[in-house]
Amino acid sequence: MLFTFQSGKKSVEALMKNAKFTKFINEAFKHCKAIAADNEGENIIDNTFAKDHKKDKAMIINGKASDFKGAIANHRNWDRMKVAEGVAV
Repeated sequence: MLFTFQSGKKSVEALMKNAKFTKFINEAFKHCKAIAADNEGENIIDNTFAKDHKKDKAMIINGKASDFKGAIANHRNWDRMKVAEGVAV
């Protein structure tokens, strides 16, 4: 699948029209993986199970790239497991 996007709001609007992107984030959340978003990208997070867990240590919202790299290096945030078990995808 090939997508061509402009940056910012238009990109987010295009992604939010495709349910596969929301499902992808829900899957990553369920599997305790790191998730990052900044600026308008936070609107995509707001349409997923992750929306109420932005303080999760593996949720990097408007953060530094180095924080995301660190979260990825940990492979999974097992502290999220109790919440993640309730996510149906």
